[in-house]
Amino acid sequence: MIALPVKFIENISAFLKDETEAFQNALAEPLDVSVHCNKNKPTHALPIKNNVPWSKNSFYLIERPLFTTDPYFHAGHYYVQEASSMILSAVFDQLKLGKGIHILDMCAAPGGKSLLLLDQIDETGFLHAHDATPLRAEILRQNLVKWGHMNCLITTGNSNSLLKSGMKYDLILLDAPCSGEGMFRKEKEAINQWNDSKVNYCSKIQNELIQIAAELCKENGYIIYSTCTYNTLENESVTQILDPEFFEPVPFNEAQNYNLHQLNENAHYRCFPHRIKGEGFTFKILQKKSGSQQTNLKKWSSTSNKQKLPKIDHLFNIEFDFSIIEFKKNIFASHALHAQIIQIFINSNIAIYYFGCCLGEQKGDDFIPSHDISQSIYLNKTLPTIELDLKQSLDYLRANTLPIIRESKEKWLLVKYNEAILGWVKNNRVNLKNYYPKNQRIISY
Repeated sequence: MIALPVKFIENISAFLKDETEAFQNALAEPLDVSVHCNKNKPTHALPIKNNVPWSKNSFYLIERPLFTTDPYFHAGHYYVQEASSMILSAVFDQLKLGKGIHILDMCAAPGGKSLLLLDQIDETGFLHAHDATPLRAEILRQNLVKWGHMNCLITTGNSNSLLKSGMKYDLILLDAPCSGEGMFRKEKEAINQWNDSKVNYCSKIQNELIQIAAELCKENGYIIYSTCTYNTLENESVTQILDPEFFEPVPFNEAQNYNLHQLNENAHYRCFPHRIKGEGFTFKILQKKSGSQQTNLKKWSSTSNKQKLPKIDHLFNIEFDFSIIEFKKNIFASHALHAQIIQIFINSNIAIYYFGCCLGEQKGDDFIPSHDISQSIYLNKTLPTIELDLKQSLDYLRANTLPIIRESKEKWLLVKYNEAILGWVKNNRVNLKNYYPKNQRIISY
């Protein structure tokens, strides 16, 4: 049995009563490895055990493979994600997210829940993923790029800055930073770091964030508040600061089927590791009532121009209309419906980290394609490719220059391992210059 802080045991016993011992025993059991698979990139070679019951295209594995040496992992065919957090997939199913909705993931990095959201909406829907620091935003960007969609925006900085845009959202996911009680089995250091001061500190941040979320939510829109911790100070006490005149709880219909825990009616739903096959996770669904004060979306004219760079059309296989936006010396594509939204954020001086899909950079007469377009689900699959075996693929993922594997007249070639598209090489006639992003390369394994 894992040694836990005495104060934590006292707190958890108030929830679980005679289930406390079963909870402690569960923390000593081996971790279950789970993944969420990309429905648009279905091929993989994972050792599947069985399905995660509450999340489509999600599976428990027989064992944990060495993901670093799997080209499918690097090409975004799946994302390694804790099973309990994927319960949000069932929540999104219940809410029946329609076409063209606007979603904000407020504390989005590293991005697993953003990927669940992208799987729920069509290309007309829009996901705004935000995180406080550029370092975390870069990890978020890498994971969203691998998933291959172009209907998203990443911003960074203080969450208060989001209020400047005037944007309102149909759904806001606030997976708040927390004391991490639900990660005690997965991250042993979380046990040593846990104390009342950390809980109080996290609660203060959570209270600030949920008030921002309340302002950003549309009438009849939803806020899903979640943490990977159990205590009431970081859960019930946070959501209770929202005025019940404007927000009402929404029951999760599948709670009993999935053996979730509730303290009382309208309270948060808790995933405990002795009740379900996963780690600790807590959430609540709230709906903003009609009649709440609204702010109109600011109007800006977009400078997007699809015809500006006609040479890039061959990169895509897109049935919908898209717009081209130049930003920070790079050329981006986004759904035409979202060009105005992106322009609103640009003109509001909110720190934009990424949006749509980066196509590349124009240097004189040469167009340098971005790694990001190679990962897009809209990539033109008829572009010239070069097939690599596993050893060659791992050399490529280390960002090594490759020898000429086959003769080609094409200047730019996509690199493939079976069905996994890994990125670009430039044919110099002498060798194949590697254009895999160096900040994503394999260092060691």
